[in-house]
Amino acid sequence: MSLAGAAPQLTLLLVVLAALAPFLAKPFNIDDPLFIWTAQQIHAHPADPYGFKVNWYGTMEPMWWVTQNPPLAGYYLALAAGFFRLGVKSRCISPFCSRRSRRFLGTHRLARRFCNSPMLAALATLFTPVFFGFQHDGDVRRVDAGVLGLGDDILA
Repeated sequence: MSLAGAAPQLTLLLVVLAALAPFLAKPFNIDDPLFIWTAQQIHAHPADPYGFKVNWYGTMEPMWWVTQNPPLAGYYLALAAGFFRLGVKSRCISPFCSRRSRRFLGTHRLARRFCNSPMLAALATLFTPVFFGFQHDGDVRRVDAGVLGLGDDILA
């Protein structure tokens, strides 16, 4: 990619980060502690992500039973915590937020093919309430994958 081609994407990335900045101090969502505890465990014992117990349902139970999810999100958070203090800010800066960045960069990339103002198309996507409001929603992840995959298919 040329420097001229990278400038709009860098601008868009900075706009996304600026738009997310007010939410850095946002409280945890209801099951975020499960991911953060897993990331803390991964820091201490990388090969044993669920080697601890939690009191989530009123009694101590193994983490693998409580979360019933693969530990990939915990590894992502542990990686982000290597650069930032483990907490709300590292969760936001982590790959969970990179998903939002990829969504808007993918929209920009796709819009370059179909319209004269790809930056406007990407910004319109950024400030659409459904995309801006939901960070972990499964439907949004599928849309992200669709935008990225569709863009790759069309541009190939």
